[in-house]
Amino acid sequence: MVNASLIRAAEQANIELILVSNRNDPKVAVRNARQLVRQNPDLVIEFQIDESIAPAVAAQYVEAGIPAIAVDIPHRARPSSAQQPSGRVLGGRHLGRWVKSQWRHLPDEIILIGQARAGSVVASRVTGVLTGILEVLPELEGRCR
Repeated sequence: MVNASLIRAAEQANIELILVSNRNDPKVAVRNARQLVRQNPDLVIEFQIDESIAPAVAAQYVEAGIPAIAVDIPHRARPSSAQQPSGRVLGGRHLGRWVKSQWRHLPDEIILIGQARAGSVVASRVTGVLTGILEVLPELEGRCR
């Protein structure tokens, strides 16, 4: 879905788009970053889910002076602390309020899906959203996994 929307947007804006596939492989992601740096794009949109290689990928763009947007997993050239949880909790609160205002009944179960490989940032997002939902809908305690 990310690729399809980027392709559509680039076509509509008449922007040249270079696509590479990391094939869900960290080594390929690092190689692709090197390849993109050699092509010297105006902007890189990086979408890979392996937190462990994000600093290596980001460092290549920083060193080359190429701005980069990371989708989903933060890419910092140097490791830093995780994002503040307030936004994630706030998102969960809004979701809980929406459920309260739009649904007649509470859900039987809430399932939040993450992937261990995506790392601590995604895990903290899931935890933050759950915390926010339970602040608004405490009766769902025990129905979330």
